[in-house]
Amino acid sequence: MFVDYIDTPLGAIEFKASEKGVTQVIFAGEVKASVKPNNITAECKKQLHEYFAKTRTVFNLPLDPKGTDFQKSVWCCLSNIPYGKVVTYLDIAQMVNKPWVHKLLAALMAVTL
Repeated sequence: MFVDYIDTPLGAIEFKASEKGVTQVIFAGEVKASVKPNNITAECKKQLHEYFAKTRTVFNLPLDPKGTDFQKSVWCCLSNIPYGKVVTYLDIAQMVNKPWVHKLLAALMAVTL
């Protein structure tokens, strides 16, 4: 597993990657001493810098998410929401064809984002 950090206006962000793609992006609170980058984390860091500099609105990174089929379907929908568009949990639940799970989505996203 590869890991790196970036300081942002929102605090430190930690991102992890496998050889295949980004596996996790979380708010870390602080940058930890152990950094083990690879080419994917380097590109992730570059694109996050561009995003916070307001020169990037679309990310182009390989992803390698770990989760259930349901979690992966939600993350896929989230990745297709255009920059600047506001959606509700109910909107996302409808995107995954399960409108009754909007409260579950709130809990899922609180843990995974």
